[in-house]
Amino acid sequence: RRQRQMCIRDRDSEIAIRLPSLFVAIALIALIWRWAAARFGVLAGSVAGLWLLVSPVAVWYSTEAKNNIFTVLFATAGVCLIDVAMRSRRTRDVALAAAACVLAVATDFQSLLVLAPAWIAVAWSWFGAVGTYGRSGAPEPRFAARLIARLAPLLFVIASALAFLIPWTIFKSGHASELPRPYVGYLHWH
Repeated sequence: RRQRQMCIRDRDSEIAIRLPSLFVAIALIALIWRWAAARFGVLAGSVAGLWLLVSPVAVWYSTEAKNNIFTVLFATAGVCLIDVAMRSRRTRDVALAAAACVLAVATDFQSLLVLAPAWIAVAWSWFGAVGTYGRSGAPEPRFAARLIARLAPLLFVIASALAFLIPWTIFKSGHASELPRPYVGYLHWH
């Protein structure tokens, strides 16, 4: 009887440890479905949601007792919410995008491998929307001011995420001897 109770307790603790990852994977699928449906239509949202339902990211990471799926969720939310914030320009949407990016960076700094290219792509797309040249081919007056005004939500999101990184970078630079890890071999100088 005691052995059976220990087996049940161990199984319950294994489930309890992995259950948050499963819930986050479900939230990731719902996020992608909702964003893609709103942005590209219900069919595209359904295809994206179904694809993610069977993708290795959602399946594998949802069974781990690690923070990988949290990183994927927050980085994905950051990218989706940046798109929403740049289109709506509402304070609430900008704050949500900033919070998602800060949470992504706080969960794992490698989320910057997703966020930084997304920031660049969004800035590039809005750079073209502002217009750079007049009829004569010379730069339009007040181009820089208009560009900053158009990119203000994105700049706030980037500043928020990078502001979070400053204390982390200072802490890590003080503990540089502890930084090398065998599982980050792709970051090694070899």
